[in-house]
Amino acid sequence: MTDSLPGNDAPEEFPYGVGRSESADGPIEYTRYDAASALAVLKRSHDAEAPTEIAILSDEQLLGVEGHLRSQPTALPWAEDRTDSRAVIAAVGLRSLMASGMVTMGQDQDSGERRWLVDPGINGCIVLRRTADLIGSAERQVRSAIGPQTHRIYFYVHPEGVLEEEVTPSGMHIFRAAQPEMLPERMLRLIDQDEVASTSSEPETVTDEDLQEGGAYAARLADARAITIVSSLDTRSEAVKQLTVYATTEEVLVQQIDDIDSDAPEVSLKAVDREELLGLAAWFLAPEEG
Repeated sequence: MTDSLPGNDAPEEFPYGVGRSESADGPIEYTRYDAASALAVLKRSHDAEAPTEIAILSDEQLLGVEGHLRSQPTALPWAEDRTDSRAVIAAVGLRSLMASGMVTMGQDQDSGERRWLVDPGINGCIVLRRTADLIGSAERQVRSAIGPQTHRIYFYVHPEGVLEEEVTPSGMHIFRAAQPEMLPERMLRLIDQDEVASTSSEPETVTDEDLQEGGAYAARLADARAITIVSSLDTRSEAVKQLTVYATTEEVLVQQIDDIDSDAPEVSLKAVDREELLGLAAWFLAPEEG
């Protein structure tokens, strides 16, 4: 990829993205500039009342600064349909950032080597996506005239704050700095856009037959206008949480699977009101203590 850029003498490792790495999925060593950029991004949310927008990158621009050989923690809706030309897509994205002055050639503060220097806001976002204590996501799918449309929000939780990455169906990545207390409301805006969550019920154990056509809950689930999969991963303990949320015309239903790794996991379904949804969102995005 880097040889295709005019005037380039950057190291061949750049396809692995911001930070030093020996391989696409190997450990990443960040510089003082990388660390300072990441902290500066999170500090921009400290006195704000709502998440603060930092940068907007397209799929190809993100691949350019992340490295086209490095696996991605998020979906790339536009680029994923063009996998045969991933290196070219990344080169085009990098060139567009160069043209706007967001990526330049400079000197590494630690090693003295020449390397790509990325705008500190963008650079900080790239570092924060790779170093979070907890990664949470909400993927909302709706049916439309042109087929299923998926809207996603990812949250990267750090002790100093949170990076939010919103991914649109067209492959635009909107990065915002936020504080943890802002996140439950952000998640609710995605899950329950029509604000129908108003009633609560006790959880009921359901079987596959209950959920299939003709089953006890089939009609209620078939009325879903949107289905959102909410999940989180604590990167220190590897603890995983996941729920499926159905927003229908009249209610919001939450489906949870207990002991997902067992041969016979138990599936429960319940209606939730707004306060319960807020509580679930806060629980999902809270790293385990200890």
